[in-house]
Amino acid sequence: MLISFVTGTFYFAWAVTGVSISISTLIFIFGFPIALLFLLSVRGLALLEGRLVEALLGVRMPRRPLFSHQGMKWLDRLKALLADRQTWLMILYMLIQFVLGTVYFVLIVTVLSLSLSFIAIPFLQEFFHMDVVMFNNERFALPTWAYPLCVLGGFLFWTIFMNIARGVGQLHGRFAKWILVGE
Repeated sequence: MLISFVTGTFYFAWAVTGVSISISTLIFIFGFPIALLFLLSVRGLALLEGRLVEALLGVRMPRRPLFSHQGMKWLDRLKALLADRQTWLMILYMLIQFVLGTVYFVLIVTVLSLSLSFIAIPFLQEFFHMDVVMFNNERFALPTWAYPLCVLGGFLFWTIFMNIARGVGQLHGRFAKWILVGE
């Protein structure tokens, strides 16, 4: 889930920059080759993402050639690249990956900080004499008997989240296979 934040940010930047440069330079002679190179790079990045999903999530991603017919002429390949629905779905996946990666990152950071704060409550109260519960600008200390419950709750919260994250990873793998492979 953390890797999807990094790759999602890169994919989003690549897609937005590539689309904007490709569209804005199409009025010039060199704009068409730039757009084609961008679309080819999208296909390559989608293949790389498929390998990442396969390696990290265990979802089998079929290996596909860049073009379905290897004996095609250059102009026919170009037409196939522009007309292929998968090319445009791959750009959409790059944009969606940014949103999903950001949500995953926020969830991980929030749950980790809550879990660690529950685990740290006994240590903060006993060693640093800090009252950790605050209500209406008044501070309260937890009783000593609640320390094991706080630590256990922190570990339990993190463990439950990790199991949920595994399920989210499997759903993400299915989503990636649906978008990138089109099966």
